[in-house]
Amino acid sequence: YLFNHVIFTDEKFIVSSQQPPTHQPGELRRVDLVVERMNSTATTVGTLLFLEAKRASASFSKIAEVEYQAFTATCAYHVETGLEYIWAMTCVGSAARLWIFSSKSEFLIPFVPSGRSLGLLEKSKYLEISTHGREILDGLEYIK
Repeated sequence: YLFNHVIFTDEKFIVSSQQPPTHQPGELRRVDLVVERMNSTATTVGTLLFLEAKRASASFSKIAEVEYQAFTATCAYHVETGLEYIWAMTCVGSAARLWIFSSKSEFLIPFVPSGRSLGLLEKSKYLEISTHGREILDGLEYIK
């Protein structure tokens, strides 16, 4: 609801669940949520953001899995398109992080919350939407 009715409301955005990370025929891998953007002539669609999520009770291994899933989705899209930077979001329950994939990095780079520490696999680095919703929304607005 939040993505379709609050953030990505413009007609140029397509928000879809359970979509492949690439546009290759026969791709079996699925991403929880994909936000795509059409160009001005509505002839080309490019992925803007990949979102992967786990339950609030996620264990350390599930947090590792969700971050790995986001990373591999962005890697696959990078291989297909050659884009150097791709956005990702991971959620654990109602807490979220925004990430940047860079073709020059071996892992996702934190965008929201930002900071010197990567905080990979750290549930404490995830921002609760009920208390940090503005920060997360600002990050998503920037990505648009």
